[in-house]
Amino acid sequence: MWLRKQTSLPKDSTPFYKRYRFLIFLFLILFFLFSGAYSTWLFLQKPAIGEVRVAKEAPAEDRDSSKKPKQYEGKYLTFSYPGIYAEKARETPVNGPVKESIFLSAADFEGRKIAIIVEQREESNFEVSPSFQMRLLHPKTYARTSIGWEDLDGVLFTKNSQVFEQTAFFQKKNFILSISTTSPLRIDTLREDLENILRNLEWKIQ
Repeated sequence: MWLRKQTSLPKDSTPFYKRYRFLIFLFLILFFLFSGAYSTWLFLQKPAIGEVRVAKEAPAEDRDSSKKPKQYEGKYLTFSYPGIYAEKARETPVNGPVKESIFLSAADFEGRKIAIIVEQREESNFEVSPSFQMRLLHPKTYARTSIGWEDLDGVLFTKNSQVFEQTAFFQKKNFILSISTTSPLRIDTLREDLENILRNLEWKIQ
């Protein structure tokens, strides 16, 4: 009987780790991801250690204090001004033509200022005031216009460059009142500050 010689397929000699390295690599990735997630979960279950501080919310009255107007009571003047301003200085000199001066500064990034000065001069004339003269002599820097307050006619000087400024002068008998508002950044808020002062200002001069 003729017998056919059996042949067998050659055995795969590729090492085990090379044949299944993708599966091994995938298994290791999943293992590390699961281990990391489990460790994080365990950490979050632990109670917090240390001191926890909760800041108290500022009372509503403190938050709104900058909106409440403040009152100034002086020798020659009384008026209210916006709460954002703080009084930095006041003087009532005994000697000299300046009888009262008040300086206010806004507690904001803009750095607005208000200066109010009462002078007493021998002549009933704006031009005897050095402050008025200084602005009058520089018409290119200070634009001059008219301004009224109650029954008084005054003069308004506007400086439309840094430092921006609006200064009003009024006269009653031989007293001269000047109100100067300044800002290093802009001019559009200065007229409002000036009007806020004039709105309820009382001059204690008979």
